[in-house]
Amino acid sequence: MGSSGGVSRVRTAGIGLMPSLVKLRAQVREQLGTTRLIRAVLEGSVTREQYAGYLINVWHYARFSPVIMAQAASRLSMSHPELALYLLSHASDEHGHDDWALRDLAELAVAADTVRATPATPACAALVGYVRNLVTHGDAVAVFGWMYILEGVGADLGTLAGKQLKAGFSSTPEAVRFVAGHGVADTDHTVEIEEQIVRNVAQPEDAAAVAEAARVVADLYVTMFRQIGGETPAWH
Repeated sequence: MGSSGGVSRVRTAGIGLMPSLVKLRAQVREQLGTTRLIRAVLEGSVTREQYAGYLINVWHYARFSPVIMAQAASRLSMSHPELALYLLSHASDEHGHDDWALRDLAELAVAADTVRATPATPACAALVGYVRNLVTHGDAVAVFGWMYILEGVGADLGTLAGKQLKAGFSSTPEAVRFVAGHGVADTDHTVEIEEQIVRNVAQPEDAAAVAEAARVVADLYVTMFRQIGGETPAWH
């Protein structure tokens, strides 16, 4: 009886979390639609400089994604083995995506050395630092909040954005690998992440950590787009 009660509580922690995550994902999608950069992409008026600015920030965070997932898996291997195994699998999927961004930038005549020498926006740097700190010093289960927001928004906007970018950069169609590729992959990943949260986010404190990470990541991710689009003050 005690065992079945425990299973029920575990399942409820994950199931109870999902409505708030789904709502937050929709809010992020709505807010992104108000940014200068995403409006330009969807209207087909994005400039080469704007798109390159986005891809440079993509490179800055994508190169850390598999590392963060692997680090989280290491910390969770004993306490949350199912989540750890999924993180290792997902880290493998994400490996090399930073190279996709570099290849896209090369098609836009932006050299890899230039990309590496260009700082990330403050929000992008904060996003990477926040999640790395979580897996090192916090509740590593929280990375599922980060993953859900980024993968979910990619699923929501990636395919349409990829189509518009291909039309806008018709002379360099190979410059949209990252966005177009993630429109499909992120849809599958989002479903997988939802399943992991529902099945394997065991304790209420883990669910709270996932929710808090998702809120912070949502704010930083939207802010990153506003900074890329020049909507916020630049610090010199």
